[in-house]
Amino acid sequence: FFNVLIIFFSVVVLSTTVFAQPAKIPYRVETYELESGYFDGNGTLGSNAVNVYTDYVEVHNVPWLQLHFSDANLGKESYLIIRSLKDDLWQKLDAVSIEQWQHFSAFFNGNAVEIKLYAAPGDRELFINIEQVVVGEWTIGDPFLSICGPTDDRISSNQPATARLLNVGCTAWIIPNGKFVSAGHCLDGSSANIVEFNVPPSLPNGTIQHPGPEDQYSVDVSTKIYTNGGIGNDWGVFEVFPNSITGLMPREAQNAYWPLVQDLGPDSIRITGYGVDDGVDNQTQQTHIGPNAGSSGTTMRYVTDTQGGNSGSPVIDGLTNAAVGVHTHGGCSSSGGNNNGTSTFHTAFWTAVDEGSGGCPVEPPSNPNPPHASNGVSINLSELSWTNGTGALTNELYFGTNPSSLSLVQSGTL
Repeated sequence: FFNVLIIFFSVVVLSTTVFAQPAKIPYRVETYELESGYFDGNGTLGSNAVNVYTDYVEVHNVPWLQLHFSDANLGKESYLIIRSLKDDLWQKLDAVSIEQWQHFSAFFNGNAVEIKLYAAPGDRELFINIEQVVVGEWTIGDPFLSICGPTDDRISSNQPATARLLNVGCTAWIIPNGKFVSAGHCLDGSSANIVEFNVPPSLPNGTIQHPGPEDQYSVDVSTKIYTNGGIGNDWGVFEVFPNSITGLMPREAQNAYWPLVQDLGPDSIRITGYGVDDGVDNQTQQTHIGPNAGSSGTTMRYVTDTQGGNSGSPVIDGLTNAAVGVHTHGGCSSSGGNNNGTSTFHTAFWTAVDEGSGGCPVEPPSNPNPPHASNGVSINLSELSWTNGTGALTNELYFGTNPSSLSLVQSGTL
């Protein structure tokens, strides 16, 4: 007889669920009919634009709204002023900026706005039509959790180069050449259309609130370059239009950007972005730092707390504060795992950000006279002046009254 010892080996496989991390902003589109009728300027050359039409848009019991203009004619120098009745924050739109905003307004807190149309002397048949209003909803969805360990260790932050990307519910950030980086899956679709800085606290129930229109920028959708290919192959780069009030670009207005380097070995990784949370912290800027979890190739891995809405956040070397990648996927849980992003060693990503060098090394011009967004400037102005940006070698100067048909009046040496 043989004594047979049978041993059963039990193998336990720990599986981690990995998921992309946008956080959809709850909103709906409502029909709203408003037609201003037609208006002409007063024909008095040299006079200022005059308020010729005032109206209000109000939607019952909503936390915020955005107007959609089905059609409009703002002439050459006429414009709209849209003002929130809740906080008095306002936006200016003219013929150029309304096209850049794709016939949408900025986001306004509250349930009502005032609209004023200002007619320039020489403009004719001015009008606006509104057929739809985008309105926020009070409720928020259940977030996917990607907190590393038993507690959420994120804290509030105010890093000036990091923005909230809407309506998709992601994060985006300024790079040295003034462009933005986000996750590829955030740009893969039509919902990434507005970038917001200086985001205020949400309402106590978690409903988001918006900064003033002077901190909102319309995405130039024609500039989007992205790949939505999963962990290690998920990245995007895009540009925005100048702010419709200040005329500034985000890097100029925020005076900040994230430097870019290629490095898989930082001991600690910081993630700063707009993840979901409870109450007033929901989808506001928060940050956390945790250990590197074996980053390699085109994938960054880290045990740093994130949430839905953190997609697109910069993956930051905790020691040098340089960006080494873009956060894209959650994977942490209370029992282990790690969160993930695409490293700057991804060849196409590195090329799209101009190899981290900041692209064109010329700083933007400053100190213009007349100032940005000036009105009523004489066509007989004797001099235009500005300070050339550092590194500039040549320039071109255009002047005229029609933004779509300006005359080149100087080019070549500074």
